[in-house]
Amino acid sequence: MPENPGTEPSTTPADDDGPPVPAGSAPAAPPADDGSGTGRVAALRARVDEVRGNADWYRAEAERRYPPVGWALELWDRYTRLNAPALAGHLAFRAFSWLLPLGLILVAATGLAADQGTDVAEQAGTTLGLGQTLAASLEQASADTESSRLQLGFVAVSGLLLGTSGLLSALHLAYRTLWEVPDRRVRGRGRLLGRLLGGAPLLVVIIAASSALRRAGLLGGLAGVALSLAVIFAMLLGLAWILPRRATELRDLVIGPAVGTGLFAGLQAFTTLYLVDKLSKMSDTYGAMGITVTFLLYLYLVGQIVVLAALVNATTFDLRASGARWPRRSRGPDPTGG
Repeated sequence: MPENPGTEPSTTPADDDGPPVPAGSAPAAPPADDGSGTGRVAALRARVDEVRGNADWYRAEAERRYPPVGWALELWDRYTRLNAPALAGHLAFRAFSWLLPLGLILVAATGLAADQGTDVAEQAGTTLGLGQTLAASLEQASADTESSRLQLGFVAVSGLLLGTSGLLSALHLAYRTLWEVPDRRVRGRGRLLGRLLGGAPLLVVIIAASSALRRAGLLGGLAGVALSLAVIFAMLLGLAWILPRRATELRDLVIGPAVGTGLFAGLQAFTTLYLVDKLSKMSDTYGAMGITVTFLLYLYLVGQIVVLAALVNATTFDLRASGARWPRRSRGPDPTGG
């Protein structure tokens, strides 16, 4: 019998494997082909639209049933929309430009130490944990610049100031973009430059302390790892606080550095188990170019972690500010027609 006018057609319940389908409905017949292929193209487009609508429905269902999935999908949407990989690459380049003059200063310092009879390769390998390949390269570089250390020091200090300014601009751009803050000005540039410059010798001291702890046995090694992770968390939290953000409370900035610290732990394991050996082999095969390429890869991965830490903070903050447990976005039409 025909249905009463004004009533909605009944639907058959959906199982867990797909969206509900209106009862008594049948798939629409594909358009007739007139011999020119237009009908086949139209049928293909209709099928693509159907698959896309079903995918949107399944995604919405996954977000409704499993809220962390919705959060992860929102994070991925922002990662692609804000071009986060390009920001990570920019950070890697600026970090390399900052570390290069810092390395020149280290070369000049090791040259002065060598003049006093210090075994540069041994001290660099044990104190800073650089490894035999990098330590030997450092010793050779200091010997090659024996007659021009004053000029090298002047160039290195000038380059460090310029590199620090560039790194600050890159960090400001990344955080402003990821937090979607419209203000383009770097407020308090002199104060921020001072903090970044002050962090360089502190970083060297922390690396030396961590390396010394790791040589003190199992407990010392665990303490060294804990110290490194604590410092990484503090650095990421400090960056989140001094760089552009829309959050005003410190508690809204903790989750990103926590996630970033965990990723750094994984990166350190990857570096220890694979990258150090790769660096040694590429140095033997390709010389300084091999070291540079491997080091840039490491810096790019570090840039990805810094970007993800900021993005996690921004996504979680917007989620909480919306008043909902997880972000909700507008969807396409339900495949059921509802």
